[in-house]
Amino acid sequence: MGGQGQPDPAVTGVCPIYGASFGYVSPTSAAYTSGRNVNWQTVDSDIPRMPTRSYHPIQVSMGIPTWFNLYDSSLSGQRVLLGGTGTDYPNHVQNANNASRNLAEIIANAARADSSGAQPIRVYTLGLGDLLNQPAGSVPETGASILMRIANDPASPSFNSNQAEGKYYFAGDTSQLATAFEAIRNQIVRLSQ
Repeated sequence: MGGQGQPDPAVTGVCPIYGASFGYVSPTSAAYTSGRNVNWQTVDSDIPRMPTRSYHPIQVSMGIPTWFNLYDSSLSGQRVLLGGTGTDYPNHVQNANNASRNLAEIIANAARADSSGAQPIRVYTLGLGDLLNQPAGSVPETGASILMRIANDPASPSFNSNQAEGKYYFAGDTSQLATAFEAIRNQIVRLSQ
């Protein structure tokens, strides 16, 4: 996803892609792009539809599903995907952007909800740069608010008290990264004692 904070974004990828009119794009050759468009709901003519869920055909770990829905109405902050048929959605910048944001939050929620381990899973997120505090996307919302939801930070309006509390850390620039990583390390050390 490229340029989601700009008025004319594009869907861009660097992985193998099969599409209706361009065939196979190798990850080592040219990257795929839908081309920039001022209308966020212009359907990509090369890949006109996207599925209703992510899918990974290989089970990486027991207990982790091989698929996740791209929208979960039970989670606070999820962004609606437009034009769904029950089996797919039109593939345009707005749906691709919303699905990718939703999916990160859905997977983090599933990890935090996993009760199979000895301890609950806590998620810590770190954001770098002031763009995280600028509204972007179709909602619009900040990247910081997304990272707070992923972490289940108590400062988030979407905080879920039934799951382990995590924390979002912010570094305005690279000079502040060491301090942010140190704060995360201190949290992990505190929890492991």
